[in-house]
Amino acid sequence: MSWNYRVIKRTDKGGFDYYGVHEVYYNKRGEICLISEDHIAPFGDSFDELRGDVSRMFEAFGKVTLIYDEINFASMDSDGDSIQGNVDWNATCYPPVGTPEFTNESYRN
Repeated sequence: MSWNYRVIKRTDKGGFDYYGVHEVYYNKRGEICLISEDHIAPFGDSFDELRGDVSRMFEAFGKVTLIYDEINFASMDSDGDSIQGNVDWNATCYPPVGTPEFTNESYRN
């Protein structure tokens, strides 16, 4: 199974749209089989890990926004779907965007 961050549009019971970055998991065929229930906040055990997580989240903005109510969830593969890396992330990135450079120096006063 592989995963990445994606922007997902949801609509609440009042009909209002909202967006969040979610973890999206794919089976070996590259089909969506799971997403995180709630949007994800960036996290890291160090500054560099946090910067890496934010960078991966930023990549989600270069992919098509998923509309939650239109996602057709596929099943996981019967063999447990434990193989990583079978999704061509470049093929799913529309349009490709760059990642800004964040350094520890950027945040010092």
